[in-house]
Amino acid sequence: MKNKNVDDTIEKLNALLTNSVISDQERTILSLTQSKLESGENYNFEMVKLRNNLLPLVVSSQLSKDVLAFYKDIRAERKVSWGEGSSLLTGLSTLPKK
Repeated sequence: MKNKNVDDTIEKLNALLTNSVISDQERTILSLTQSKLESGENYNFEMVKLRNNLLPLVVSSQLSKDVLAFYKDIRAERKVSWGEGSSLLTGLSTLPKK
């Protein structure tokens, strides 16, 4: 049985792929992730790959509105504490001293 996060993510990916006007590049990235999740690949690993694959489009402001909203959701799911993560996520160029 699949975990609820997997099912929810597959459902969101399907909605983006069928109901949204998205670029071919976005469609390719999202459909690859959807296929991997449907075939039972590791959820956390696939979500890391998805975020990494979408990041260049985020940085260059090339994500569609719907995919950007989805990207923000999957970034928010990722637990990041001080001393981890990237300056892109926190908006800081350096991390505070511990």
